[in-house]
Amino acid sequence: MNPLTKTLSDGRTATITRHTPQPHDTIAISWDVSIDGTPYTSGNIHHRPKPDGKPGEVVKAIGTGKVLLLTDAEAAQLQAVLDVERQAAAPTPRSQRAELAAAVQAAYDQASSARADVQDNEAPWGPVTAAEGAATAAEEALEAFDAEHPDLVAELQAEEDKATERALHRAFTD
Repeated sequence: MNPLTKTLSDGRTATITRHTPQPHDTIAISWDVSIDGTPYTSGNIHHRPKPDGKPGEVVKAIGTGKVLLLTDAEAAQLQAVLDVERQAAAPTPRSQRAELAAAVQAAYDQASSARADVQDNEAPWGPVTAAEGAATAAEEALEAFDAEHPDLVAELQAEEDKATERALHRAFTD
């Protein structure tokens, strides 16, 4: 995928590229964002309250702590890249689990954005309840998948343990 670039309101350039998976990633992350070559944030596309918008108005964004707002066209372009990749890749248990984990994260991001909208804009609680229900359903789907694939869960846990061990070793030997 060619990077997607956009010029920000202050003249800086944001570059969005496919995330390169790292051993310590615990969820499937789709995108990395850098601004003028400096890493800025990473994550999946999600909805968040529109800055200075009316209660209930949302925009698409990447990241949680630091975010990059996207237009609908930019989000659609990025989603098209993911769709092509998903169609080209034969599903494996690992990729299926990554999709379920991404769905859990996206659902919790949506619930978090809905709660922020309530707090910041006194929006109705209905979207929060719906988003939290979707997050619970996504989590239950992941738990059911994990119950059917205990060997994969053990393998992923071993990889995470090994990555943690390497990180601790580097932290205390350098």
